[in-house]
Amino acid sequence: MYPAKLIGTRFLAVGFLPLALLSACQADQGVASPATTIAVSVSPTSTSICTGVIGERGRPVPCPRSMQFTAYVFDDPANAGVVWSAGIGSISPTKSASGVSVTYTAPYGSCGSRSVTARSVADATKSATVSVRLWHRYPVPGC
Repeated sequence: MYPAKLIGTRFLAVGFLPLALLSACQADQGVASPATTIAVSVSPTSTSICTGVIGERGRPVPCPRSMQFTAYVFDDPANAGVVWSAGIGSISPTKSASGVSVTYTAPYGSCGSRSVTARSVADATKSATVSVRLWHRYPVPGC
């Protein structure tokens, strides 16, 4: 029995035909090999972040205003990861490998519904979005 290794959506059996030769044989016999389709997902998919202070008016405690997000890229042959973007706030780092967390920080006092997007580096048409609700404990003009 030979050990096998999963590569993408195919098994490469060590001691047998090389993967390139196997693919060529399949194509010659009219067997279509599966196309690589990149997919991106994020965790969490939605969240709520306090951007002001919590506690009583006499003893305000600043909110952390930050949250970690993680993107997962499937069938990424180059393992290129994602580039992060946000309409408001900052992300650090702005590029991450699949499964590596980034930190999003909302501006102090901001509110409303916002989006944070992770876009595949290998295929810019593939992305996933985190829905973020920013809130402030006390009334803020414009919120």
